[in-house]
Amino acid sequence: MFGEGIVSSTLGGAGFNRHLLHHWDLQVSYTRLKDLEKFLMDTELAPPINKTRTNYFNAFFKLFNK
Repeated sequence: MFGEGIVSSTLGGAGFNRHLLHHWDLQVSYTRLKDLEKFLMDTELAPPINKTRTNYFNAFFKLFNK
C-alpha cells in the first residue's frame, strides 16, 4: 500500500498505490479502491493494511538490494 504523495499519485493513478486491495477483491474497479480502503480502515483489517504501507522509494530499494 502506497501513500498519496506526488510520486504515488502519479504512478498510482490507475490504482497501483492500492494494489494490495486489488488482490484482496479482484472485482473492485481501480476507480473504487480508495473507497474500499476508507471502508476497510473502519474494520479489524486496518492494522494489517497499515503494516503494508510503504513508499515507492523503499519498495524499489528493497527490490534492487536483494
